[in-house]
Amino acid sequence: MSGESIIGRMISASEGIDYDIIYNPHKYQLTKGQLKQMKYANERFMDFKLEVNDEGQVKMEDIDGVVADMEKNGDLDMLVIDHMHLLSADQTENKRHLELSKISGLGKAIAMKKNIPVVMPCQLNEDGKIRDSRAIADDPDVILFIRGNHIWLEKNRNGMRYIELPLQLVGNRMLFMTPLTPT
Repeated sequence: MSGESIIGRMISASEGIDYDIIYNPHKYQLTKGQLKQMKYANERFMDFKLEVNDEGQVKMEDIDGVVADMEKNGDLDMLVIDHMHLLSADQTENKRHLELSKISGLGKAIAMKKNIPVVMPCQLNEDGKIRDSRAIADDPDVILFIRGNHIWLEKNRNGMRYIELPLQLVGNRMLFMTPLTPT
């Protein structure tokens, strides 16, 4: 996903503007209020200290270097990697499960060393299990699954787990929110 698309999705979620209006404004006759809202949101997000790397073939070791640079500037509160299966890692063996284990371990090391949350979505297999490496489930403190219209808290190292959080997907705004009516 491009950096432009990520910012568009963030604006959509935070400002309540349909993503398609942000991504394809030429298709709509926008009101002055909508244009003003989009301009305000864009200006607000331009002030964010946000680093988006939308290049392909990124190595986890490279991310560690970017994190170190951002920390020097005081610009690091959280790291989001979308998603871990797109990363690679330096390794001597050509086995994907070992590579993903290393990526997961490096993510955990960054979180602990920098004292920040590291969010790394990953793919599931056909059975709804984390794909390719058990280490992906072993390293994180929290594991969440999206299941239908709910978020399932599978693992929570410091609290309750196996909890279904009733959330409704609002696809045109790219977010999950508490439903107005019980599910």
